[in-house]
Amino acid sequence: MTLLSRAFAIVLTMLSVSILMSGCSTAEDEASSSAYSAACEGPPLRNIELRNAAQEDGYDINPRYNCIDKASFVAVHEQRAKWEAANTPAALAQVAAERAKRIADEQAHAVATAASRESAVQRSSTASAALVRCTSADGQRSVLQRGPCALGETQTQVSATSALMERSDANTGLIRCTSRDGKNVSIQRGNCANPDDYQQRLGDR
Repeated sequence: MTLLSRAFAIVLTMLSVSILMSGCSTAEDEASSSAYSAACEGPPLRNIELRNAAQEDGYDINPRYNCIDKASFVAVHEQRAKWEAANTPAALAQVAAERAKRIADEQAHAVATAASRESAVQRSSTASAALVRCTSADGQRSVLQRGPCALGETQTQVSATSALMERSDANTGLIRCTSRDGKNVSIQRGNCANPDDYQQRLGDR
């Protein structure tokens, strides 16, 4: 082989190796670029100020590429979008309306509960003041009164077609006068002669 042929062969070999190495480098660069794009959002953060600013905005830093982590970028922007959607004038107005309705419902419930309790108290009070006949165990004593009988007495509810009448100078009609022991019943006009008698309009019992 001549010297010229040998030199040509050496040059050809070097060119082949160079082309092969260039191809490998291009493949590695492309692979590295794809990995960076998958892991990062934006360019590398090349100084501490940029990294601090990114962290203050809520982003995580990818330690391998020193960039904003793509997953944290997506999460931060999703949260921001939700906050912006929840704070539009229409959304805030809807929240205020729902809050006002909830307060109104709670107030209405409280009023209804208070009215129900008051009604129960009134019913209890009316029942405790109802006219009853209290008869002793031996049957020797029978008294009309309001409220519960004494222990041991038989209590019988007394119904009247109209309420008992208070004594008044304006009373002029016929009335029924019943003694407190229930033994004496008479028909009188105006007011009962005995102020202790129960007086009712005729037709009551």
